[in-house]
Amino acid sequence: MFRHRAAFTYLVFVLLINCSILSSAAHAQRLSNINSSLAVTPPAPRDRLGFTPGDDRTIADWKQITDYFKLLDAASDRVKVETLGQTTLDRPLIIAYISAEENIRNLQKYKEIARRLADPRKVRNEVERNELVRDGRAIVSISCSIHSTEIVASQMSMQLAYELAAAQDAETREILQNTILILIPSANPDGIDIVADWYRKTLGTQYEGTEPPEIYHHYAGHDDNRDWFMLNLKETQMITRLFWKEWFPQIVYDVHQQGALGSRFFIPPFYDPPNPRIAPLLLRQVGLLGHKMAADLQAANQKGVVTNAMYDTWWHGGFRTAPYFHNSIGIL
Repeated sequence: MFRHRAAFTYLVFVLLINCSILSSAAHAQRLSNINSSLAVTPPAPRDRLGFTPGDDRTIADWKQITDYFKLLDAASDRVKVETLGQTTLDRPLIIAYISAEENIRNLQKYKEIARRLADPRKVRNEVERNELVRDGRAIVSISCSIHSTEIVASQMSMQLAYELAAAQDAETREILQNTILILIPSANPDGIDIVADWYRKTLGTQYEGTEPPEIYHHYAGHDDNRDWFMLNLKETQMITRLFWKEWFPQIVYDVHQQGALGSRFFIPPFYDPPNPRIAPLLLRQVGLLGHKMAADLQAANQKGVVTNAMYDTWWHGGFRTAPYFHNSIGIL
């Protein structure tokens, strides 16, 4: 089932690089290099927003983000946008499927394969299982900015989607052929607008850069990422249904943002001792992906990356820990 792990690791590496240099001069050069391998369409986020995601003193609000994804859906056969439902404060919670054109046309086929592989009762024997693995695709979800003051991932999601939708290089095409990405631009859209509205209101004042004077989820605040076993919130319910009733992703990447001090990135493996209630092989696979990403970031001379630190596998209420109990890899 994990035969496309290398392709996914590269995808996450690209995402990490996007986050790490989103607002730097180096990113402008990187975009120039990428553009040399892009098709004429679709339009870049800058064409829609009037600024590049990550530019200083700019934040795209939820309508701007959803409008861009709708534009990308219309412009690219590699992207299909779906609305899961309405959030607590009645905003659309969208996801974007991103993959090769043929895979997007056959999403129902690959969803059924993933569903059967997730439940051994639905597979007759080893021969059938191997056929499903061969015919299926790696299902990967990347979710952004459940904690809305950790804003960069929601902004980055547009650039990541654009680069995957438009790139024509062989490596990206191979990734897309073997992987179906379920990209969640934000698991908390209401909070994106709370943060964006407050930032714009205080821009140029002494309060610029402060946190909003209200919690960024109407009921749960920061604890919206503590709800992945009780499922009290509408957003958690919708994403849980998507994951564990429909798609059964093999890998779930929950993108957060470090604070102002200390390391810039945490990458698994998590620190010991491991949780004995989680399958040891699953934790080894988490570590395998983490070590590969860390090695790639080291090779790219990225600074401030830590592993085996800060986070463990003993807490079960979070976006990245719930997958372990569905036999899926969860990455923070």
